[in-house]
Amino acid sequence: MELFGILLSAPFLFVISIVYAVLIRKVTDRWVILTKPILWMSSGIMVLFAIEAIAVVSAGTIEVRKAVGSLYYPVHLLLFFLTVPSIVNVMRLQRRIALVSKWYVIAPVCALLGLGIVLFQYVVSEALFGIDGMSGPYS
Repeated sequence: MELFGILLSAPFLFVISIVYAVLIRKVTDRWVILTKPILWMSSGIMVLFAIEAIAVVSAGTIEVRKAVGSLYYPVHLLLFFLTVPSIVNVMRLQRRIALVSKWYVIAPVCALLGLGIVLFQYVVSEALFGIDGMSGPYS
């Protein structure tokens, strides 16, 4: 069943990223003052996710959890849910490369990166709580 959910995450992210890209452009076209704060927050979220991913790959999930403490998993989940919208925000709202802000570029990028983020979530969750949610060191 989990495999079915993982496989469906890519097409879902493909469609939802298009919808979100249109909505964020409409909002920021109407309220231009929101563009820079959204870009800054989105960039910060992406940097935090990159730091977490590098830490998990280099030290392991358990070591990162030991270093950060009990706040690690809630922050990880927050980053899990906010990283793909942040990618859309940065791609859609940047003004330097016009092609990057097009929906037909955003959708496949978000679907592929989002699939990777979903798989990363499974790795972190299973390392902390076990494959069944009850056999890991923090279950």
